[in-house]
Amino acid sequence: MQFFIDNIFLIVMAIVSGGLLLWPSIRDRAGGERLDAVTATRLMNDEDPTLIDVRSPAEYDAGHLLRAKSIPLVDLPKRVSEIKGKKPVLVVDGDGSKAAKASAIIRQAGIERVYSLAGGVAAWRAASLPLVKS
Repeated sequence: MQFFIDNIFLIVMAIVSGGLLLWPSIRDRAGGERLDAVTATRLMNDEDPTLIDVRSPAEYDAGHLLRAKSIPLVDLPKRVSEIKGKKPVLVVDGDGSKAAKASAIIRQAGIERVYSLAGGVAAWRAASLPLVKS
């Protein structure tokens, strides 16, 4: 017991740093499963998911996935009702940093099968997969 009292600062620091290391993983899980470009392509071919691009309109116009619907992340809470049906939803962003938040918003609206593209459009482009310009 004396050991814990003497080293409370170090123990608290170890717990806090461990929590900070785990936080990104826990946060990303709230948004659903992340799919790499190959798995996302397979999902698109097999199940024809609803594709939601949460980037800004200018980023969307510069290049987006075929059949992706532009709903910027800032507008998503009030436009989530536009996502209908029993099809799965694939959320796409620029680099994978905002997709988890968007996926969580969609899941809160009652849509259960929500996936996000790991690495976003940057990963899609890196895999040499096609983009459509508006």
